[in-house]
Amino acid sequence: MTQPIVIVVPGQTYYISNKTHGGFIYFSLGQLVSGASQSYLVIVANYRGLKPPSFFVGVNRYPTLESYDYSNNTVQDGVDTVWRWTQQNPIDSMPVIGMFVYGTFSTVFVRPHWKFNYEVIPFGDTVTKSFSHFQVFCGQFQVSESVFSYTLQVSREEPGGYPIFYVGKGYTPSSSKNEYALDTSKDSFQELTVKKPNDPSYVGPNPGLWIVCTNSFSGGFILGVTVSK
Repeated sequence: MTQPIVIVVPGQTYYISNKTHGGFIYFSLGQLVSGASQSYLVIVANYRGLKPPSFFVGVNRYPTLESYDYSNNTVQDGVDTVWRWTQQNPIDSMPVIGMFVYGTFSTVFVRPHWKFNYEVIPFGDTVTKSFSHFQVFCGQFQVSESVFSYTLQVSREEPGGYPIFYVGKGYTPSSSKNEYALDTSKDSFQELTVKKPNDPSYVGPNPGLWIVCTNSFSGGFILGVTVSK
């Protein structure tokens, strides 16, 4: 019988007690998007078994002993067994971690980390870019629960094209998928204010993370984000 997947949240430590002897335990960060990376630190406390636990990763599926996409070894640390794994820039997918134990343990400590590999846009500052050929820029900013609203301001710079800025909540936005779009071909200066942006009902790996992306064939732009509490 396949065990259920324990969905974990970045930055939090999960404790899984030993309810079965041997076999698989599955956990996952859920759906990941391109432009991000994930990493895991797993500690198997007081492990006693015929051999060290094995870890397998399946993309959009349960990994098994016979079929998986990634695997690597554990490290012994006293009476504990430690496993670390990092995946850079995965495609849009749901990687599932499977831990197979050949014995018993007291507790498994799972601490996942998830992030976008994009430039951080500081509040109250500006980001200026100049392109001599076609390029794509993506930046990220983190909105805390105490923030009432944020304001995003963008402008093209002369000489240059007319970049369109796409905004996404917790994912990499594009022309086909976005929360908001700011088109500088209509007006060179565009402004967007989003109230109560950290919606607690939002289901995703990081409800306070926003991504803004644009592309330009030539020229440049200037961008800034401010927050109101």
